[in-house]
Amino acid sequence: MHTRTSQLTWVSCVVRYVMRVPEDGQWGVLQKDGLWTGTVGTLQRRLADFSMLLNWSSKRFHAIDFSRIYAAEPLVIVSTQPRPRPHYLALVAPFTFEVWSFLVGVSLSGGAVHWALQRFRRRLLQGTGTTEVRDPAGKSYASALLYTTGVLLQNPPFKLPRNLTGQAGTTSGSVMLELEVPLRGGTRMVI
Repeated sequence: MHTRTSQLTWVSCVVRYVMRVPEDGQWGVLQKDGLWTGTVGTLQRRLADFSMLLNWSSKRFHAIDFSRIYAAEPLVIVSTQPRPRPHYLALVAPFTFEVWSFLVGVSLSGGAVHWALQRFRRRLLQGTGTTEVRDPAGKSYASALLYTTGVLLQNPPFKLPRNLTGQAGTTSGSVMLELEVPLRGGTRMVI
């Protein structure tokens, strides 16, 4: 970017110049004899008039003249490249804390609603003499919670329920497939 900018600037000023790359392709390393290699050595030997994007250090400051400092970096952090996440974090890593807390809240509240609706349905059917079909979610809150979480993760049970409440909860996964979620930048993604 700086090379292109300098080319456009110098061409517009009608100044002739020659752009050089250091012979060894390095920024500059101080040798035992006090001479520098790379860009700093090229400037020290006056084979070039100026250089762009050269950070200063106390040793370089004594070898060449820094008329303008582009970036003063007193501290350099060196680290290894990031490694892939472990396999046990593969499920957790893609989502933020807010998404996970929303998912837990929906699972807990969905399980409670499902359990309450099933209990209400049992009470309605007690006096009618209708034989009750066994509920796939069971009669405990834990089984209703696990059933609802399985439906939320689009892993419906093998035996579909006969009542309307259970069927609506089971088919919510296929309804979610049809929804469009707006993303940043105005694009849309189909889930």
